[in-house]
Amino acid sequence: MGHRISDCRSPPRNNQGRSQAQPQRNNISRHANRPQRPQRNTPSRQQFNAQVTEVNSDTEDSEDDVEEVTLGNNMDLAQQDSAEESLNINTAQQAVPAQENKLMIVHGALDSTSVRILIDSGASNLLCRPGLAKTVIRSKEVQAEGFDGHCSGIKKVKEVSGTLCFGKWTFPDLILTEWDLGKEDFDVILGKLWFFRCNPVIDWRTHQILNVNSGEVEPERIEGWMIKVTTKTEPQQKLHPLVARVVDEFRDVFPDKLPNTLPPPRGIEFDLTMKPDARPQHRPPFRLSKVEAEFSDTFVDDLLQKGWIELSNSDWVSNIFGVPKRSDDGQMLSRREWLRTATPDTPIRWVLDYRHVNSQSIVPKIPLPNIEDLFDRMHGCRVFTKIDLASGYHQMLVMPSPRKYTAFRTHRDVYEWVVAPMGMADMPGIWSRLMRRLFDKFDFVVVYKHADHLRSICTVLRTEKLYARPSKCSFGVDSVNFLGHTISKDGLHVDQSKVRAIEKWPEPQSSKDVMSFVGLASYYRKFIPDFAELVRPLSGLLPWTTSNDHQ
Repeated sequence: MGHRISDCRSPPRNNQGRSQAQPQRNNISRHANRPQRPQRNTPSRQQFNAQVTEVNSDTEDSEDDVEEVTLGNNMDLAQQDSAEESLNINTAQQAVPAQENKLMIVHGALDSTSVRILIDSGASNLLCRPGLAKTVIRSKEVQAEGFDGHCSGIKKVKEVSGTLCFGKWTFPDLILTEWDLGKEDFDVILGKLWFFRCNPVIDWRTHQILNVNSGEVEPERIEGWMIKVTTKTEPQQKLHPLVARVVDEFRDVFPDKLPNTLPPPRGIEFDLTMKPDARPQHRPPFRLSKVEAEFSDTFVDDLLQKGWIELSNSDWVSNIFGVPKRSDDGQMLSRREWLRTATPDTPIRWVLDYRHVNSQSIVPKIPLPNIEDLFDRMHGCRVFTKIDLASGYHQMLVMPSPRKYTAFRTHRDVYEWVVAPMGMADMPGIWSRLMRRLFDKFDFVVVYKHADHLRSICTVLRTEKLYARPSKCSFGVDSVNFLGHTISKDGLHVDQSKVRAIEKWPEPQSSKDVMSFVGLASYYRKFIPDFAELVRPLSGLLPWTTSNDHQ
């Protein structure tokens, strides 16, 4: 959950002037184990008021902020006791109140309730006191790890959602975890997730938040800002004139989005043969979070508009859930980060859990293309074109009789596919059969004989109403990335991005992790001499034991 509040370095608070009925908060700071020194001459209260009011001009409780100040800009470090030596020797030379030893606390409101907010990049989560947020999302069990590595027992807490406001910033539908903050002098903690999501610009000398970058943050006012918005674009391929002429001629084959129509019948459609004793399995539905439910509604509405799915009464119902895909800028959130941050622009891959249907079906023994044969056939080529069909399986119809086996459910209703879905065990073979029938006279996956073959292949795509994704296509280039390899006139090489993924693979923590790593690395075993000898120590870990030799 992050570090404990008691481990934060905070200066002693001056409790003079507080109500005697209010329990005094324990001083938890770098001075905690040192004797309190007598009060010495400091700048006047009016001077501190001026400094703090400037920093927190939009708060009402300026008196409380004054009591948190322990150093003024006019204090000479040489006058302080050696037992309380400052952590910043340049404090006396600064022209602003010293803030480096203060907790960064701002005043705000959570669902219209006044709160004090601790902004803490050392905490991992977003926390609030119980009862402040109005919307409860779910209950969960958590374990908190302190700054010193100490772990608390497992607690059952609530995950809540609310609108948080402070300064000129508003954060709608912010997801927080309720946590008992005890006698701490704040009600909300904004931790690392908030920093990651909003990327705030903070003046650490004054503790002012100058700007927040987030699609979900709505500033109530903007005063004196000049904002320059730039759009990142990928450099366009410089095409050979002959290739560019063909691509331009067949622009309709490379649309930005697939048409909102059904694919035509082509003589080979998706069919499914079930085992004689096949029976549907009644599994409980996956519980979708609020974020996932909203995204799934958008996904289903889009498919219904295109006519790709329809309502179903099938007993063969499978579940669906979302997994974030890599964005155009190369970033990819984990599923947990996506559900917590609810980033609206995150591309989502919807996964259908067809495991039971696949176990009850008879998969046709259709041969798939051999990757080594494809590499061999491209040996010696100098110019390459790669065409990637957009959502390829969705460009094939499902025959009426097996549609009931493709049914899936959301929180809203049950639907079945009219076009071929992802996740069926039969699909790779049937799709390969269609590709072979359409492109049997070409080297159909990677086109390496150009202008003439490219025109012929684009003609077939146009006739059969098959559409390619332009962002994933390459035309007339000297190298292409294909199935985890880089192919060029110099031969076959490993894809460097995959090598970096292997190098950054986290240290295995179980035998399953070891199996995953060995399986990933073995994909490139033909490039590694004596690969079996290298992985022998790891193979010995599969009956999970560990020692220094293994490390």
